[in-house]
Amino acid sequence: MSTKLTDSQLALLNAAAVREDRCLVSSPTLKGGAQKVAAKLIAEGLVKEIKAKAELPVWRRDGESSQAYALKLTAAGLKRIATAH
Repeated sequence: MSTKLTDSQLALLNAAAVREDRCLVSSPTLKGGAQKVAAKLIAEGLVKEIKAKAELPVWRRDGESSQAYALKLTAAGLKRIATAH
């Protein structure tokens, strides 16, 4: 059974759903909590971390390799948004 999402998490998922690339864009209001939010959404299978191409919004960078990563909404994430309304 899935856990209840916060309003902030739902807002991030909804915003990603209307983007053509289906990627999450970090909100400036999350500040230090962005990684905590991401970890929960990944654990729930609602988003997946992918290597960010030049046109994708960067969610985080690897400290050693400087590889950029984006978070992409999954089919389960889209379904979760539909059932949350």
